[in-house]
Amino acid sequence: MVEKKEIKFALILFLVLTMIFFHTLILNPDEMMYSEASDVVFYHYKMQKMKFDAVRENTILLWNPIYTMGISYVGDPESFMFYPLYIPFYFFEPDFLFGLFSMIHVFLAGLFMYLFTRAIKLKHYPAIISSILFMFSPKLMAHLFAGHYVFTAICYTPLLLYLTEKYIQKKKTKYLAFFALALALQLLSLHPQIVLYSSSLVGVYALFRLLKKEKSSRKIGKQILFFSLAVFLALLISAAYILPIRDGVIQSDRAAPDFAFVSEFSMPPTHLITLFVPNLFGTPLSHTYWGAENFWELTIFVGVIALLLSLTALLYHRNLFTYFFSFTALISVIFALGSNTPLFRLFLYLPGFALFRAPSRILILFVLAVAIVSGFGVQSLMENQKARKKLGIITLILSAILLSSVLVIHSQNQEIISLGQDMVQTRLASGLLPTEGPFAKSIEYYLSNVPLVFNQIMRDLIILTISIIALSITLLYSIKNNTFNQKAKIALIIIIFIEIGAFSLPLIDTKPVHELYTPDRIITGLQQDSDMYRIFDASKKYPDYLAQVHDIDTIDVGSNVIPNDYLDIYNNLNNNPDMLNLLNVKYFIKTSQYDYTVELNKDYLPRVFFTETLDINKDTIQSVEIITFSPNKIKVKSETNTSGYVFFSEQYYPGWKAYINNQPTEIIKSHKIFRAVKLSPGKNKITLSYFPQSLKYGLIISLIGILILIYLFSKYRSGQ
Repeated sequence: MVEKKEIKFALILFLVLTMIFFHTLILNPDEMMYSEASDVVFYHYKMQKMKFDAVRENTILLWNPIYTMGISYVGDPESFMFYPLYIPFYFFEPDFLFGLFSMIHVFLAGLFMYLFTRAIKLKHYPAIISSILFMFSPKLMAHLFAGHYVFTAICYTPLLLYLTEKYIQKKKTKYLAFFALALALQLLSLHPQIVLYSSSLVGVYALFRLLKKEKSSRKIGKQILFFSLAVFLALLISAAYILPIRDGVIQSDRAAPDFAFVSEFSMPPTHLITLFVPNLFGTPLSHTYWGAENFWELTIFVGVIALLLSLTALLYHRNLFTYFFSFTALISVIFALGSNTPLFRLFLYLPGFALFRAPSRILILFVLAVAIVSGFGVQSLMENQKARKKLGIITLILSAILLSSVLVIHSQNQEIISLGQDMVQTRLASGLLPTEGPFAKSIEYYLSNVPLVFNQIMRDLIILTISIIALSITLLYSIKNNTFNQKAKIALIIIIFIEIGAFSLPLIDTKPVHELYTPDRIITGLQQDSDMYRIFDASKKYPDYLAQVHDIDTIDVGSNVIPNDYLDIYNNLNNNPDMLNLLNVKYFIKTSQYDYTVELNKDYLPRVFFTETLDINKDTIQSVEIITFSPNKIKVKSETNTSGYVFFSEQYYPGWKAYINNQPTEIIKSHKIFRAVKLSPGKNKITLSYFPQSLKYGLIISLIGILILIYLFSKYRSGQ
């Protein structure tokens, strides 16, 4: 039984550590979490700003007019439209909220891990260690650095494991009701790929525990049915999120991805060494990363202390849980290797696993599993003098080896740097390091960064050496006193916090929003044109996000789910000036080596116009009067003497409805990606509105799910 005072202590500790870890955010509440590689800067800030701006105009944003000539907002898996913890984004500027959102979820990750590890019989202190390892894991922080806020909802995975364990232990329906709620929250807040990995772990864990707990297949089948009903209830609650996303996925290239796509961002076996030396391949913090793409996807570092504690658990605290989560960690690494192992193709036969790229993302489960097993290692140190002695000997030996290695490597630094520069030359010759194209760097740049990488590796080794020596001293102290007392416990927390913090803390940074989005002379010039138009950068070097933040429409591929037809046309735009005209591209951004320039496209076509035939000729089009042009609704007037079409340079997408003089009519798909409405002669008012059927049905289904959940909780509170 977990005592209330222990939970209270854990809550306070996790809150304090979270505030220490994110002190940069707390000290700069008027700034936004920032990195040069952050999706928050490039994508999420504008996404949430549009949501906030729409509410100020007394509407709810359903359609995103800025990206990819318009795309569904409600169908974007990262719009967070229905996630309760994102409600503040509707009512406040998103600047500080991103950091607050991160802190809340990191805190919850610690709390939920604590509850789960206590439920599987870890004592108070080992559970705290597991929680700290998980909540401040370098893997999670690397994804926050990249602006992947969907990863924060991995915090619900230990909660789901906890509720699974409690239900199996107690057989009380309330735990299944809470399970459904927790799974719904994770579904509403997390990328579908991570939901798949998380749900697979929870499902296998539930089956594993049922097989061990129940004696008859009938009872096991009954409990599986109950869990299935809880999952079904979670899907009902999440329907308003799931169904609109399905609309977009069906049309996109992700509906049937090939093996090359699925295996993208597989972890090379060489990156396993970063379990011990995390910056061996450099770091984006100093622009020295030279490993396989991407740094955050391939981050596997959990701290060497955690690995040693896990080893201790496997030696001295073998039980169902250490075996299960050790196996989970192993399977996660094998899967993360992706195409680098023949086993990967077998995984793709599992339902859903062949739909997503970046198998290395599953490493977040490796982190979770190692954190849990580490807790059992700590419990072994507390309970077993022999375990303390064994680990003490190992750490003494490691300390001697590491200290000697640091001294030797430091003495040979010039030779090692020279060897590194030879490696760079070899990679340059083989084309592995780009010297041309959008991500190119000069040869001098690559060579000059070798000493920086060497210094980072030395820093890693020094931190590792200090950590191991500190752990060795702590263990020797506990061996001498024949107990792992309070001083030893505090020392271990500090050692772990410093070891993983040395990697993770530099990844947390902030910057004022006005500095991030200060308009350059290109934007300032474009803002002088009050016309409705789009811009296009053929070189793909100009920062589209800067234009988008200032409400300048761009032709890009920046959205999460992009229709195949649009993607096909986009990839051939450089050779298709007629299509650029149809896309309402009034300005081209031209890129030279040192500067950007703007070029007027004299042949561009208006955003909306009348044409007698869909074989469009600029000389025959007629203007229409635009009454309303908001994200969810477009109203125009047309007066013509002939029949024809009103052409909209907007993305054809399911969910849009058309009305002529308030009577429903068909939206025609024109030139593969555009909308058109057929007109009769005379005065006509044409209205296009976006409210997809998938959202309508999703909201109804979600409401039904919520009512069922409320009913279950009311029955629980009434004691029935």
